[in-house]
Amino acid sequence: MSLYRPVYAGSRTAGTDRRAELGELEGQLVEARAERNELAVAERALERMTGQLAEERASIGPVPRQMGGRTVMLVPHPEPGMEEDALPRVYQCIIAAVWQAAGPRSWSARSASR
Repeated sequence: MSLYRPVYAGSRTAGTDRRAELGELEGQLVEARAERNELAVAERALERMTGQLAEERASIGPVPRQMGGRTVMLVPHPEPGMEEDALPRVYQCIIAAVWQAAGPRSWSARSASR
């Protein structure tokens, strides 16, 4: 009889320890799921805000700035795929005059040469 008792008591302790460990893991799982849900919400908000900022930037025309005590128009740097209509109208006229004098060219060729 005494031989079975320590084994039984040890098994019961191991089972209790296992249940406690499972309870702790369940708690961690609940926390991880809550954090995942919060991150999903934050990701959706970031995507929405990024889209809104892109729309706002696209709708805003060139804005005069003060540089060296003078008011000047900032010109965007040429990027691949950018069309010349991204420039202020005054700059488009200047570019057209320069390009006509130098021969036919394209905006993409101008951007690629930089």
